[in-house]
Amino acid sequence: MSYPLWATPERRRQLVRLWLSYGNRCLQGHPACLDLSHYWREQDKAEVVGCEVTLPISDREGTVVGSYLSFGYKRVVITEMELQDLYTAMSEDAIAEWKQEDRVERSIAWKLEERRLHAAPLKKLWRRGDGYDAIARDIYLAERPTFRVLAVGVNSFSQQRVAKVAITALEKVIWVNISGVKLSKNKLRKLFRRGDVPEEIYEVIEQRIRCYL
Repeated sequence: MSYPLWATPERRRQLVRLWLSYGNRCLQGHPACLDLSHYWREQDKAEVVGCEVTLPISDREGTVVGSYLSFGYKRVVITEMELQDLYTAMSEDAIAEWKQEDRVERSIAWKLEERRLHAAPLKKLWRRGDGYDAIARDIYLAERPTFRVLAVGVNSFSQQRVAKVAITALEKVIWVNISGVKLSKNKLRKLFRRGDVPEEIYEVIEQRIRCYL
């Protein structure tokens, strides 16, 4: 069974605790409440609506000589009333907060990875007469890792966790799906804050790039 990226084991346990504490209660906290008015909740939702916009008319020199009305779009906030119980309201607020935390962590992880890649030394090119003999070159090629993990993030289309991997021998960069990897909260924190890639991710990547080797 697959879960959304925000649904870590600890967060699913928190939802269970919320249900045990607030399940089957109205928004005012009454258990098995029969007053329907206690279940109405105001929700602010952002929607994109059509509108008229005024656009300038400029001559060849860039001087504005007039304006005209056109059709455009704008984002507005609409307040709606929804029927919800206390558990649904609290769980939706918690899930929205978790998603926001994940977005912030992914953004920080990508910025740290970009900073690390820009600070990395340029790739050493093997050229004839550069001071290395054939034996040293063979030792270097034999000892270098099969692949390197360049970055870990989330596919914006499939919302699956992926890794950017460089296959050393082929000088090729690919994206590997690692959504099945289960990581503890501590390892996720180290991955996003310090870039420490856990061994579980390396094992999955090694299995899924065998077709390239």
